[in-house]
Parts: sequence; C-alpha cells; structure tokens
Amino acid sequence: MIMMKVRITFIILAILSTIVCLFLAAMHPTGPNTVTFEQPYLFTLNIIIMVLVALPSLVLAIYDYMSFRISSAILQFLGAISWFFLSLILSLTQFTPFTLASFITSIILFTSTIITLAIGGKSVEKNDSP
Repeated sequence: MIMMKVRITFIILAILSTIVCLFLAAMHPTGPNTVTFEQPYLFTLNIIIMVLVALPSLVLAIYDYMSFRISSAILQFLGAISWFFLSLILSLTQFTPFTLASFITSIILFTSTIITLAIGGKSVEKNDSP
C-alpha cells in the first residue's frame, strides 16, 4: 500500500510540474499562436489535455502487477524524454524559468519511471513440490 502511494505521489508531482510549465509558458507568450492568459478557455483546455495525457500513467500505477507498471513506466519515460528535449531546445533561448521548469519536470518523470519499476510488485513464491 505504501509503495503504491509513493508511485502515485511522484506521478501527481509530475502532473503538477507540467501544469507549472504551462503557467510559465502562458506568462511569457512568444507569438500569436501560443498559450496565453488572454484566452482562458484555451488555457484551461491545455491544462485538461495535459492531465488527460497523464491520466493513463496514473491509473496504471495504481495496480501492483508488473505488466501495468511497465506500461506506466513507458508512458512516463516518453514524457520525460519529451520534456528533456524541450529543455535542451529552450536552453538555446533566453527564457530561463521555463527551461528550468521543463528540466525539473523531466527529472521528476525520470525519477517516477525508476520508482514505478523498482518499488512494489507481488512476490512470486517458487513451489518445488511435484
């Protein structure tokens, strides 16, 4: 039970970090086609989409079966790679807060991936009797 709480806590932390990145992107729009606070409907829609994208990983982390945990870890790893490459691209710009937030999000997702695979799991008892 505690192991499941740790996995879910890290995934929720990654979701919150993603929402912080969206807030930072909305505070400093780079053009007319980016997310801004001037269009609250689209900003809310972006947050809902980000949560829906992360929801399968969260639901799969609830279960203690290895196949579900591997599926959840794959989804988290894909998100971590995406945020890491975004932070690398943003490091070429002068927008430091969003670069730092996206790098922290990628670290949280990498850590969450490792925790999802390493913690918990049902032990299989080996039966040697014929």
